[in-house]
Amino acid sequence: MKLHLLHKKTEKPIEEKKYTPIRKNFKTYTVHKYKHKKHKRSRLNIVINIVLICGLLYSLGVILFHKYTNYTTDEINNQLANAVASAKNDIDYNKLKPNTKLPTVSTSPSPPPTKAAPVKPSSTGKKNKATKKPTETADPTITKSPVENTDKHSNILPQYQKAYEKNNDLIGWIRIDNTTIDYPVMYTKEKDYYERRNFNKQYSENGSIWIDENNILRSDKRDNNLIIYGHNIWTRDTMFNILHGYEQESFYNAHPTIHFDSLYDEGTYDIIACAFTKVLMSNEDGFRYYYFTGYDTPKEFYEYIDFLNKNKLYDTGINVNYGDELITLSTCSKHIPDNMGRFIVVAKRRK
Repeated sequence: MKLHLLHKKTEKPIEEKKYTPIRKNFKTYTVHKYKHKKHKRSRLNIVINIVLICGLLYSLGVILFHKYTNYTTDEINNQLANAVASAKNDIDYNKLKPNTKLPTVSTSPSPPPTKAAPVKPSSTGKKNKATKKPTETADPTITKSPVENTDKHSNILPQYQKAYEKNNDLIGWIRIDNTTIDYPVMYTKEKDYYERRNFNKQYSENGSIWIDENNILRSDKRDNNLIIYGHNIWTRDTMFNILHGYEQESFYNAHPTIHFDSLYDEGTYDIIACAFTKVLMSNEDGFRYYYFTGYDTPKEFYEYIDFLNKNKLYDTGINVNYGDELITLSTCSKHIPDNMGRFIVVAKRRK
């Protein structure tokens, strides 16, 4: 009985040593070979899928581009030609700068005058021309009758005489110390004539700095709010792109004044407000700053000031009174889509 049990015990370990290692090795070899082929196929499939996805995305991008832009090959070529022409037509504004050095003005703001008490709206029910609701489809296409400018330019400052002889559309010069803004300011009765033209009246994507065609600026008469436009060139610090620095109060603290000279006199302006706004459609209510080329009554003046107080980004500490001369610098902003956003910097003239 004891011998039988020992025989069984010794027989079982012998069978395990003889056959089990062979089975394990064969199984391990088979599985390893199968896994190697599987990984090789999966990598190839990943590469093929990536290529197919890239091709589909490219095709989809081309379809969407043509669907929403409707650009033809000729139009694209024209745009490239315009860009090349614009680069060739870019001029050196340093050659046009005033011959005589402009006086250096202290950057510290003048003592703030006390603000006059708000004027109550007139009982006649007459609406301000800047808030009047137009009947056309959209404001950007609306134009008012241009004001005839009969000035003979007989009292031009000496430092601007040379530039004026080259182009008698010159109306002034704007400068902000220690920035790239140092440009001639143009004026014509044709709406947005200098939007895509440089000082030499050649095509330029940068355009020029220009005054609203409805403003009056002569030696004997001027509007008490001049609207000055300039492009926001997103990729370069040219024209009015640098105005967006005034989104930060620290930039304002470093550049609190604007120098704007007309052909007939020099002027220094203290910034009173910087604000985001937009172009309003005909069915939208609100204050349209781009129509506010001046004021005749205290009511009209304080409507503009109230608009600025509601929208300004920070308080500059500069007070304004009825009778102050203003300039409104306007450029595009991306905070509203479809090129309808605007950023404005408003300043009052020192007396």
